[in-house]
Amino acid sequence: MISNLLFKYPEISRPNPFPKQIKHDVKHFIEANVQPILAKARQLDPKRLAIAKEESTFMLNNEIIRLSNSQWSSPLHLVTKKDGSYRPCREYRQFTQTNADRHPIPRLEDFHQI
Repeated sequence: MISNLLFKYPEISRPNPFPKQIKHDVKHFIEANVQPILAKARQLDPKRLAIAKEESTFMLNNEIIRLSNSQWSSPLHLVTKKDGSYRPCREYRQFTQTNADRHPIPRLEDFHQI
C-alpha cells in the first residue's frame, strides 16, 4: 500500500531537484545598436507540440524559465535523445551572427605546460 502511494505521489519522498532561486554570476551583454532578432516559431507536429508544452509548463512551474515580452526570440527545436525522449533546445545561429565573439577559443597549450 505504501509503495502504491509513493509511486502515485513521488514528490512525497523526493524533494524537488530544482531550487526555487537559481543563482549564478553570468553576465549577459546586448549591444544597444544591434537590431533585435525576432525569429519565427517553427511549426511542430502534434506529438512534439504536446511535449514542448509539457516541458515548458514544468520549467515555468519550477522557475527554470519565465515569461518574457522581449523583442528577441529564437525558434524551439526538440532534439531526440538516445532513449527516444526529447530535449528542448533553442536555435541561436542568427544571434551569434550579430556580434563577433570577443573571446577566442583557448589553445590546449594554454592549459598545460610542456
